[in-house]
Formats: sequence, structure tokens, C-alpha cells
Amino acid sequence: MIFRAMEATGTIGVHQVATVGDTRLDLDAGHNAGVRWNIGVLSGAHDRQRLEQAPHTHLMPSIAGLGELWPEGDA
Repeated sequence: MIFRAMEATGTIGVHQVATVGDTRLDLDAGHNAGVRWNIGVLSGAHDRQRLEQAPHTHLMPSIAGLGELWPEGDA
């Protein structure tokens, strides 16, 4: 699904991609795709302990904090 979304948006490299999910499966998918940012959010299905066990670059309380990861012009 990640690669299909990349195709649909004309994104060429996974180093430009962020995935955000609330399950271990989401984080595994981002890791397997090789995305640059693989972000788990704690406001969904799985708790911190479960998401910490999955490959991730960041864990955040909710998607509300995503803007803090990319100050204007840094994305």
C-alpha cells in the first residue's frame, strides 16, 4: 500500500516518505518499505509498550504533534 501511494503521488524515493500508524502492523509496514520517518501514535489501537517493540523512528502521543517533527522548510 505504501508503494501504491508513492506511485499515485509521483513520489520516487522512500527517503521522502513518512508513515504514521497506531498498530505494530503499521510500523512493520513502514519499516519493510524503508521509509525515512516511521511514526507510531499512541492515541489509537496499541499502547506504548506494544509500539515500542516495533521498528519506529518516533512515538508520539497523537497526530496533533506531527507538525513539530518538520519545522517549516525542513521536510
